[in-house]
Amino acid sequence: MDSNPFDFKGLTEAEVINSREKNGHNSIEDQDSGYFWDSLKEIVLEPMFLLLLATSTIYFLLGEFSEGLFLLSAIIIISAISFFQNARSRQALNALKEYTQTLSTVIRNNQSAEIRSEEIVVGDIVVAQEGN
Repeated sequence: MDSNPFDFKGLTEAEVINSREKNGHNSIEDQDSGYFWDSLKEIVLEPMFLLLLATSTIYFLLGEFSEGLFLLSAIIIISAISFFQNARSRQALNALKEYTQTLSTVIRNNQSAEIRSEEIVVGDIVVAQEGN
């Protein structure tokens, strides 16, 4: 923490806590709660998945159970691989988002401090400098 080069006092820790409780965090809510169902819906509604499922159904209707089971098992394996790859991509994006977090300079407790942008609250005095 640097000393405050300005005449502003900034928020105290108690005021920061009160503002965060009243107004919430400075971030967009994460959508991970329905990830499984969203990913499953995306895979199932894929045109190739639907075409292979229709083909498998036709095999079963024609009495070709071994071909129908083989195609159905291939569909399940490919869908599992797609689901796994989607999960890994999501983890990589979350790690990248965590790595590239932006910092902001604010004045709190009569001192300038660098904090993550998500920690800014209503009432903070943000120091804007050239290049930031």
